[in-house]
Amino acid sequence: MTIVLVTGGAGYLGSSVLAPLKLAGYQPVVFDNLSRGFSQLVLQHNVPLVLGDLSDRSLLRSVLKAYRVDAILHFAALANMGESNEQPNHYYRINTVDALGLLEEAIAYRPPIASCSHCLIQLRCVWHTTSLANCEAQHPNAN
Repeated sequence: MTIVLVTGGAGYLGSSVLAPLKLAGYQPVVFDNLSRGFSQLVLQHNVPLVLGDLSDRSLLRSVLKAYRVDAILHFAALANMGESNEQPNHYYRINTVDALGLLEEAIAYRPPIASCSHCLIQLRCVWHTTSLANCEAQHPNAN
């Protein structure tokens, strides 16, 4: 079974992909600090929830290895325009530094990576197919 790490999986967008992933035969594992998410949104899908922050690279590394992650869907970001103007450094750390850390750990571990802009396209495909490989053919920018 393909294991998919869903960062920010207890938030609004991240939790919305859990059912389609399971329906398509994938096993989601959620990684979330619950700063804006809710554990109930994960637990109702009966998937593992790892409480942690992406800034904790040691924990992230151990989760990638322990669950033998095959793919990552990254939704752990902040998106409040007003707050981002008031706390630009905080938003930079979460949305840029921590995302870069996730990418560095993923590259070191070497699972396939779906970029955020590609996630929504892939998820549409996951809902209708049983293989992410079929998604690439459906993506308008696919080779």
